[in-house]
Amino acid sequence: AEYYFQKSAQLSPKQGEAYFQWGKMYFNLGDMTKTKIKLERALLLIPNNRNVYAFSGLFYILTGDVSKGTTLLQKAVDLGHQIDLVELKDILDSLEESKGRQELEQFYQSLIKNS
Repeated sequence: AEYYFQKSAQLSPKQGEAYFQWGKMYFNLGDMTKTKIKLERALLLIPNNRNVYAFSGLFYILTGDVSKGTTLLQKAVDLGHQIDLVELKDILDSLEESKGRQELEQFYQSLIKNS
């Protein structure tokens, strides 16, 4: 798969969807450094893609940057993405008590109010 993503990026370097899928592949492989690089590239290339914002938001929350994650998730919602509240609640429940948890809890509650 790596080979095909590289080829796709070479043939269409401004095609953000390839970087998005490439980032998801790295996420599934557990390589968070490469995931971040590919997702950031996808966000630059396709700045109004709600799916990229949603996945990137969840990625940042799961890797500890709750502030950036909730910002990206809010952008996804603003673009019309329907956040899976059950998935978000599961993530919220897995976070330890921290400032990040409180921030995510507030975001979660605002989503519930607005749905």
